Amino acid sequence: VNMLKWWIGYADIDGFSVSAASQSSADFISVLSTQMRHYAKQLGKHNLFVVGELSPSKTPFAAQWLGGARSTGPLPRRLQDALDETCELYQDLSPPWSGLLAAYPAPEVDNIRAVASGAHEPHAFFGDADFGAAAMADRATLASHSDLQATLTSFESSSMPRLLSKLGGDATGDAWRVQVGLAWSFTWYGIPTILNGVEM
Repeated sequence: VNMLKWWIGYADIDGFSVSAASQSSADFISVLSTQMRHYAKQLGKHNLFVVGELSPSKTPFAAQWLGGARSTGPLPRRLQDALDETCELYQDLSPPWSGLLAAYPAPEVDNIRAVASGAHEPHAFFGDADFGAAAMADRATLASHSDLQATLTSFESSSMPRLLSKLGGDATGDAWRVQVGLAWSFTWYGIPTILNGVEM
């Protein structure tokens, strides 16, 4: 955490994306996000952006990583201890959240990749009932526990094969597939996100 604080001050960083955030404990994410945002505020940065690669539909108790780390039942002891320890810090932030400000709409990413790869017909993106149900469940969690408009809309992820490499890497014949993914990313709700390497 102290190393990341140093980078905020040294390089004037405005935000962090935590890769594979669900593989870190919720209490660590809470301390990480709170400490960095509070330190940034002391430097005059009132809106340091801390988001993470976490899918509500694929992460049990995902709400514990997001926003105010709420739960329908008692929180794990380590998470509750972390919240108690940093309470004065995150209460001074806007929004007064301890967790990630936003996450990753995995069902929608999976579906746009399926359309771009040819596994699904284009109309399935809007017309498939199973997709619609999964997407709406994920979206409801993101909207109630984090900032939905700050969701990372990247069709590529470090945890899955690149779209072109998965299809054989024919950049001349298959580049349109990446364009489909980019069109979704730049027109969907959330923040357009391009994983390094896509530009090549």
